[in-house]
Amino acid sequence: MRESPLLEKIVAVARAHPEGMEAGLQKAVSKINRWLDEREVDDGVRRDFQIRLDHVLADARKQLSSHDIPQPAPADLTGNTSRPSGANDPAKPAIPTQLRGMRGIMAVIAFAAIILVTIGLSAGLFPFFTQQPLFALDTGTTIGPGKNNRIERAPGETSFSVYSTAKNPTSAGTTGGAFVVLEPDVEDQASGRRIRVILDVEPVSDQMSQEFAVAYSTAAVGNSGWHKYQLDAGLKSWSFEYDVPKRQQKPGRDFIGIWADTSGGGAGVQIADIRVELVEAAQ
Repeated sequence: MRESPLLEKIVAVARAHPEGMEAGLQKAVSKINRWLDEREVDDGVRRDFQIRLDHVLADARKQLSSHDIPQPAPADLTGNTSRPSGANDPAKPAIPTQLRGMRGIMAVIAFAAIILVTIGLSAGLFPFFTQQPLFALDTGTTIGPGKNNRIERAPGETSFSVYSTAKNPTSAGTTGGAFVVLEPDVEDQASGRRIRVILDVEPVSDQMSQEFAVAYSTAAVGNSGWHKYQLDAGLKSWSFEYDVPKRQQKPGRDFIGIWADTSGGGAGVQIADIRVELVEAAQ
């Protein structure tokens, strides 16, 4: 299995740094931490970064310790093993010290860029990298039915079905549809930023909905309103973007409302997956 680019770059930095493996790693980590300090990165994102970085550094040290054990130099034609192959060989001139140092610096810079892209902190610096996952539906996600809605979900399943007889449900608060509860860390990171909500949806076979709607609600400072979508047979992905207002109180919970049948006739939809992505960093 191919190693991750991040691990490969860390190992390359450690091997190339003129002051040695550990010095190369520590210098790169110091640069990243200074970058985080200067930009006052959210605590939640920073914790995720530290966990990932600790794992990657541990893997890098294992790899370096197992592969970089000094080996005896092969004998030359005279049987001499006292010097490495290529040492003082006119055909293989030594790399100048300045060039070795520059190569180490460039490796550190590349390493820093990979880490930033990996943890999703580079959206402001690199416009082409804009998506940062905040939430993905799983078996532990809390889902409430709300009034005039019915939820069917088998134990241990991620997906669920929603049926609705609601005629004109609100998109505020927990919404008047069935609602997915987002944890405070999602609300914390989404506050004051643009997000993308993505749903993988198909109509249920027994009571097929013709149109469903979705809303993102902060409960306290606003909501996206209902985004309505015409349904066809088969599973399809639907999405919308929303500029989440900046919160004005302590962290709480946001909600994704699902109005399964906009006609209020009791038809339903099957929700296979829901994701929330951060597409614009805070200003």
